[in-house]
Amino acid sequence: MRTIGQYRVDDKPIGTGGMGQVLRGVGPDGTPVAIKEILPQYVSDPEYRQRIEREILFLMQFDHRSVVRIYDHFELDGKLYIVMELVDGLNLEDFVNKNGAIPWQQSLRFMTNILDAMDHVHSKGVIHRDIKPGNIMIRENGEICLLDFGVAKSESLPGMTGTQTVLGSIIGTDGYMSPEQAGGLTINYRADIYALGCVLYFMLTGRHAYAKLSSDYETQYAILNKPFPKVSDVKAGIPLSVENAISKAVDRNMTARYDSCAEFRDRLLRLLNGGTEVGTRTHGQNISLTIGRENCDIPVDPNNTRISRHHATVTRKQFTGGVYYVFTDNSSNGTLINGMVYTKGMSYNIRAGENPEILLAGEPTARLDIQDIMHRLDRIANIANGEVEGGGSAAGAGEEGAVPPGDKHFAKYSDADSLGQAFKNVFNNYANFKGRAGRGEYWWWFLFNVFVGILFSVIFIATDFDMNVLYVTPIWSLVTLIPNLAVGVRRFHDIGKSGGLFFLLTLLSGFFVPAIFLIVFLCRKGDPLMNKYGPGSSMARGAMRG
Repeated sequence: MRTIGQYRVDDKPIGTGGMGQVLRGVGPDGTPVAIKEILPQYVSDPEYRQRIEREILFLMQFDHRSVVRIYDHFELDGKLYIVMELVDGLNLEDFVNKNGAIPWQQSLRFMTNILDAMDHVHSKGVIHRDIKPGNIMIRENGEICLLDFGVAKSESLPGMTGTQTVLGSIIGTDGYMSPEQAGGLTINYRADIYALGCVLYFMLTGRHAYAKLSSDYETQYAILNKPFPKVSDVKAGIPLSVENAISKAVDRNMTARYDSCAEFRDRLLRLLNGGTEVGTRTHGQNISLTIGRENCDIPVDPNNTRISRHHATVTRKQFTGGVYYVFTDNSSNGTLINGMVYTKGMSYNIRAGENPEILLAGEPTARLDIQDIMHRLDRIANIANGEVEGGGSAAGAGEEGAVPPGDKHFAKYSDADSLGQAFKNVFNNYANFKGRAGRGEYWWWFLFNVFVGILFSVIFIATDFDMNVLYVTPIWSLVTLIPNLAVGVRRFHDIGKSGGLFFLLTLLSGFFVPAIFLIVFLCRKGDPLMNKYGPGSSMARGAMRG
């Protein structure tokens, strides 16, 4: 053994690379450590030096059992040394090469731990950019540890937002680069989510989704143009729901991927518990959504720096007195709720049906739509409890089941994306003045009323102002009066208001037809429409002119 600084190290390295080597050592207190030794030519190079310092800074921020810890760093004889936690075990690539594909249940357990660690990394504003099996260790006790933040970038730290594409580090390692990065586009944390989907594919199949080809260009072309391979084409016995979970993570459209590693993790946990998209029940359990500028379930204005990256959480809780939604502030600048200031750690309980004014950081432009968040939480709870069929994104807008059973304030809710669905919703809630009407339902119904009004007007004119048409229109208006009023009131509930423009528009759309005919009738007042030649006919008017 030899001594480097205050550390005793083995002469034989445990790993080597282009920039140096990794040595096994012992600290002054007897703690086993891994010491990364960086060669002088890289320490003196400004670009490599910045990359090394960036990795040190990132590792110092993290505090998670599944992210490698940094203990110390120093320079000696022109070399730079980074002292880190010693992680014994195999990296994921070596583990699979040695043992073969990992059973799907164990793969999901590993991946949920990895996602939990990456959620912590993203919460610090850091994008790893080099997620691959070789950078994920499986400890001897079976736990996961993330390594190598040498090409990571920060979205929040000044001077740490490098955007260079590291082709040799990512594309050259079996194609774990996301399509947007392979195409030279700007990336965000969803590039890591894509890579994690590729890692899960590798664990399940023992194969890389995009193997390293003869050149970086060919690998890049494959990522950009070839469809992502299906797990079922390689490995039998994997539930379709697991393959669907991977498909969402590796969607070519980055905005269609999971909104966060936490969302990806929670979906896999549901599959682990039940083996299907909906496999667990959450009676008595709490469900939360995060709110903030970055990597949250509910994203808000990313340019408003007064709003914290992880500003708050809203948790749905079942108490003896009913369902409450607990708003908890986690921010630097606090939150204004109904004029009162709530600071970090303070909570505010909201009953179902209430609609307090919540201003993040006290900003009038950052008013939180708490009704929408409550409906999302209800939707998640209903899906998890088996009260709503289906899977996928539980918080998706326009899906049924957004209200807990027995809630007296809101009827079961479903928005409409077509005229037929709007008709179904309106007449299913014909005289319901306590439910909700989504934007789609309201405007489809409004446009339908306007269309009917125009149609009756055209018929009235085409029939030479036949009075029978005029008699039918008030009857139609009376038939649709109650649903018109009901859908207007339900729309108020949906946006958390009690009246105004929506009510006026609803009434106008319902009485559009008789209003037009009344105007026509008044304009023709005194004109003899009925005589011996017939009602309002051209013959009658010709006879009168004669």
